[in-house]
Amino acid sequence: MTLPLPVNPAKHGDRCELLLLAYGFFQNLKFSLVPSSLFAESYAKDILSVNCSVSDFEVLYYYKHTSNDTVNIFAAEQELTDWFKKIYPNKLVEVLHHTSTMMEGVLQYATNNQAKSVFVNIEDQIATIAVRDNNALVFINNFKYTTPNDLLYFILFTYDELDLNTDTIPLVLMGNIHKNSDYYSRIFKYIRNISFSKRPQGIKFGYKFDEITDHHYFGLYNTILC
Repeated sequence: MTLPLPVNPAKHGDRCELLLLAYGFFQNLKFSLVPSSLFAESYAKDILSVNCSVSDFEVLYYYKHTSNDTVNIFAAEQELTDWFKKIYPNKLVEVLHHTSTMMEGVLQYATNNQAKSVFVNIEDQIATIAVRDNNALVFINNFKYTTPNDLLYFILFTYDELDLNTDTIPLVLMGNIHKNSDYYSRIFKYIRNISFSKRPQGIKFGYKFDEITDHHYFGLYNTILC
């Protein structure tokens, strides 16, 4: 992905964060989650290569999750990471995969004491599905979709593979979706216990965020947990 530059960073300075937020959260399908006990930095590329290919234009990163003792290995475009480092030359830029921020947000999310819950983050042609059982993450993966039927298939596939009851296990939606969309209508025909995610607790949002629906940018908001 080539990052579209919506503004001149030198001109707008501290407005960059808000303007980047308006352009969404950067993500890709290239990640692999492994237990910390099985992780070795020297084999990170080999581990990731089992799931996907890494090009010469990408850089390898990893993030250690203390919340569930796992390591997220992922690839990011060199051009994108270099751009951020140029924007913040005096800061240590930490690169995170969107599954890491979503994972931390899901583990902290209040679900009214539901033992199991399914979370689906929907962005442009990428859906990230996570399943939490009590305080443990039991599943997280990305799926490429183009139509409402594609998205519905991956959600129902997850319910079926994990033996989850669509009548009783709640579904929490987040990201670029709303009740009047075809995507929501298709999902609602098969799963009725649906809610939209809330913003993370403990973060104070300025008035400029009043125009943004609460369930948008769930992963981006939860970077504070990483």
